[in-house]
Amino acid sequence: MKRMQKHIPLGYHMVQGRIEVDGNNAEIVKMIFQDYVNGASINQIAKKMVELGVPNANGVPIWNHGPVGNILKNEQYLGTEVYPALIGTELFYKAQDRRQQVSRELGRIAQPNRLDKQSILAGRLVCGICGQPYRRYIEHSNQYGEKVNWKCKHYIYNKRICCRNIFLIEEEIQNAFEELVSRLTLHPKIIQENKPEKKVPYNIKIGKLNRQLIELGELPEYPADEMVRLIYERAKEQHKAATIYDWDYQTTKAEEALKARKTESGFDEELFRAIIRRIRIHPNNRLEFELINRMTYDIPVGKGEEQCETVYQRNDSKKEHIYHTGESGI
Repeated sequence: MKRMQKHIPLGYHMVQGRIEVDGNNAEIVKMIFQDYVNGASINQIAKKMVELGVPNANGVPIWNHGPVGNILKNEQYLGTEVYPALIGTELFYKAQDRRQQVSRELGRIAQPNRLDKQSILAGRLVCGICGQPYRRYIEHSNQYGEKVNWKCKHYIYNKRICCRNIFLIEEEIQNAFEELVSRLTLHPKIIQENKPEKKVPYNIKIGKLNRQLIELGELPEYPADEMVRLIYERAKEQHKAATIYDWDYQTTKAEEALKARKTESGFDEELFRAIIRRIRIHPNNRLEFELINRMTYDIPVGKGEEQCETVYQRNDSKKEHIYHTGESGI
C-alpha cells in the first residue's frame, strides 16, 4: 500500500481530487528558494515567514530551521506524477549546491564516502511505477569489484519489497544519456518538437478585483484614490499569476549546450546538468529522458524482460554486503 503524506506541501492544494499549484503559497515557496540561493540563511528565512504571518502545515505562523529546510530539499517541487512542477530545475539545484556547501562549512557531512551527495544523477531519477526517487547503492563498497547501482527508494519499505521496478548500474544510465546526445546531435530538429500551448490560469483574486473596479466605475462620485489602489493590487496579482512561458528560452539553452559540448565521447556531466530535467525509469527497461524544455525522449537500456527477471532474482537472493549511500538528494 502506498504511504499517504500527512500534509500537502506548501504551494499546493487539492482541487476536485487533484493536486494543483496554490497561487500565493507557490510564490512563497519560490521566495524561499530564491532568498536561500541569494545568500539568506534558513533561520533568516524562517524569521521572515513568521513576520509575513505565513501559516505552517498546522495552520499557525510558526517557523524554524526544520520546516524551511524540508521545503528546500523537497524534490516534489520539481514535479512528479502527482505534483505539478513549481520550482525550476536550475533554481532547485542551486539551492541543493548551497546546502551542500553550508553543510561542509559547518562540518555536518560526516560520511565523505556517501557518493550520492556528489552524484549528478541524484534527484533526477524517478521511478516510473510509484513516483519515488531512485537511491544510489554501492555493492562491495571499498572492495575489488565495487559497483554502483540505482534502485527505487521503495524497493524495500518497512522490511518488505514494495516496488519491483528495475535496478540499474550507473554506467547503464550514463550510456543511455550518451545515446540520447548522439541522437540529438544527428537530428537536432527533434528538440523543437511538441511545443506546448501557453495557458494562463484563472485567478479568483483578479476576477474579484475586476468586479470591484467595474462597480466603482458605476458610482456617481468617482473614487479615484480607491480605483488607483485596486488597479495596483490587480497588477500585482496579474504578475503573480502570469505563466512563465519559457519553452523557447529553455530550448535555445539546450541547443546551445549541445553545440558547445566539450567531449566527443564519454559521459559529459556538464552537458547532463545543462539539458536534463528528469529521467523516469520504466519497468520495461526504458529510460524516459525529460529535457529542460520538457520534451521527452525514450532510450532503451539493458536486455529487456530477461535481464529484468535476472536482476530481481540476483538481488532477492544474495547475502553479500551492500553499502547504502543514502537518499537520492540532500
